[in-house]
Parts: sequence; structure tokens; C-alpha cells
Amino acid sequence: MRKPRTVLDEREMQEMYRIDHLGLNLVIVLLVAAIVLQLLLGSGMQQVTGESVVLVITVFTLIVLYAKHGIWDADARPDWRDNAKYALLCGAGVGLLAGAMTGSVLKAVLLGAGTVLVAMGLLSLLMMIVEKEQRKLEEELEEDV
Repeated sequence: MRKPRTVLDEREMQEMYRIDHLGLNLVIVLLVAAIVLQLLLGSGMQQVTGESVVLVITVFTLIVLYAKHGIWDADARPDWRDNAKYALLCGAGVGLLAGAMTGSVLKAVLLGAGTVLVAMGLLSLLMMIVEKEQRKLEEELEEDV
């Protein structure tokens, strides 16, 4: 099968990728906002299952593909300090949402703390995978030279 030829030059391709990236980020933000809003308005988990599944599949796919190619972020390298900040941010968000939904401070604190631990563990694991892939890619480049 022939590879279809593109009519775009490199600048146009980069602009197209930038627009795609912006659109995907917008979809993710809107899905999160829709889920949070529905939960705060009293909808049960059954009401947000569809949005949650789409969100999890999309984000999981992005994370796996970025890690597979040794990409962490366009503006940063893997860092324990940043991981801790993001884990705390996730924990605070989950804790606030849990507190607003249940009215229980204890549940909010427990869910928030649990989220911090899980997020920190997953970010640390992901960081190790990305660093390993980056080293592998650097070694391949050195061999080619």
C-alpha cells in the first residue's frame, strides 16, 4: 500500500499539530469539567461513566505513547519536586470534590491523601520509564554517529 503524500510543508504540519494538540487539551479539560460539574450537581457515578471512560482511555493512551517515545513534557524534564507538586494538586482536587460531595471532612482528607500517594507512585514509575527510554534513544543516536 502506498503512503499518501502530504500537500503540507513542514511549517504547515507543525501548525496543524499545534492545533490538534490544543483541541485535544480542550477536550480533556471539558470532559473533566463536565464530570466535576455533574458530580457536584448530585448526579451519581452512573451518570458520568461514559465521560469517565472516554477521559481515562484518552489520557492513558497519551501517557503510554509519550513514555514509549521518551517524552515527558515539552517544557520540562522528569523531576521529583514537580511530581510532588502535581500529586499534591491532584490530592487537593480530589479532596475538595469528595468534601463537596459527601460533606465529610474525614472522607475528604482520606481520599485526598490516598490520591497524593497513588499519584506520586504513578508519576515516579512513569518518570523512571521515560528516563530509561531517553537513555535508550540517546544510546541509539550515539551508535549511529
